[in-house]
Amino acid sequence: MKPSRMLLIALVSALCAAAPLVNAITADLSGRLRFKAEGVSDTVAAGREGSDQLALTRLMVKGGLVHKDWGATVELLDARSWLDDATTPIGNSDVNTLEPLQAYISWRRGQGGSAVHHFKAGRMTVDFMSRRLLSRSNDSNVPHSFIGVHGLQRNSGRTLEAFFLYPMRRRPTTRNAIDNNERSLDKALDHTQIWGLGLSQVLATSTLRGYLLGIDEDDEQGSDTRQRDLVNIGLQWLRAPETGEIDHDIDVVYQHGQSKLSSSDPSQLDH
Repeated sequence: MKPSRMLLIALVSALCAAAPLVNAITADLSGRLRFKAEGVSDTVAAGREGSDQLALTRLMVKGGLVHKDWGATVELLDARSWLDDATTPIGNSDVNTLEPLQAYISWRRGQGGSAVHHFKAGRMTVDFMSRRLLSRSNDSNVPHSFIGVHGLQRNSGRTLEAFFLYPMRRRPTTRNAIDNNERSLDKALDHTQIWGLGLSQVLATSTLRGYLLGIDEDDEQGSDTRQRDLVNIGLQWLRAPETGEIDHDIDVVYQHGQSKLSSSDPSQLDH
């Protein structure tokens, strides 16, 4: 048998063997584009007169693959600034070009009314409990992201959530690079860890949430920090708005630990 025919037979056999696997994979692709423009005149800021303007674009493209209980998700962010001047107040919360905002693998079991177990590892954004202390900002042009692990279990109105994360330092950091929309991959802050544990329970007409969130922060190479060593204990009682009913959102947080007054001032603060 000729080698070319043998290769063709092997290729067809491989495709036939892979067909059930391909049919079992589901794919999803979505995207969003946002445009914002601002302009001011007369008094731009204290002691500064004239005019200023800024336009911001934010493109997000998210794709995912799911095979049985396993999944993979990637979200690409492209945030840019336009029309700004040398004195326009912008930073890396406005500009971050071609950045993989999320890239994680996940495992999920259960759906609908049954118990749900969801675990993911990699780079991700996080909305934690009441979102007061940790959330994915809907307003910022460049949301915060983290690298680490996140787990969630939901059953009969009760949700248990836990995570251990390293924050990502948004880049570029220099004014010239930001002005020019230069690309520079974000970097994980190896000496800063954020962890959390939360429990949420749906009641008859409201939701009760209790949570712990801690941060252990130290200086990074080329970047001083406040060296925060903090634990936050939070409790939220929420009743969603309904016609003809009184709603409420009571969220109380107690903070304990120590930190410096600022990254450049070593004075210790007790929390």
